[in-house]
Amino acid sequence: MPTDDEIKQGFRAVSEWKEISGMEVETTSWRFSWESHHSKINNFSGFLFPSPKICKFFDLAGCHRSIELVDKLGNQAILYRESDTEEMSRHELLYIRKDLLDEYLKATKRKLVWTIWGERGFHYDIMEKLRHQDKVMKEYQLYNHIHKKIVKY
Repeated sequence: MPTDDEIKQGFRAVSEWKEISGMEVETTSWRFSWESHHSKINNFSGFLFPSPKICKFFDLAGCHRSIELVDKLGNQAILYRESDTEEMSRHELLYIRKDLLDEYLKATKRKLVWTIWGERGFHYDIMEKLRHQDKVMKEYQLYNHIHKKIVKY
């Protein structure tokens, strides 16, 4: 995870950012993707983590080698859960306590905008059978299988 200084120096965690003139965007989470074959001790990878700015603002810390963080008083501040029952249906949740989120947004004079995006699809074998049905393909061409919503908190 990049430090605050690395971010200020232009560190990019993704290969490309789109810039919108006049709008500053702060990412609330980062993906930790350590390759576990580099360490016998650290054999887990691929989870969401709060941004360095949020961690620094609240002095959040790990406890008992957990990826879930606690505040200065030792109270749980961050909750992370994932469901990985099938390769095609992975679900993740990164939760920050409401009082902390509200305090951070107020102190930084920011708004939280949440982009909800979900693509609904079929298993490859089923899709191959449906590929020749005009009605199904029209829905895909119109992107009706994609759920999109933007919510301002």
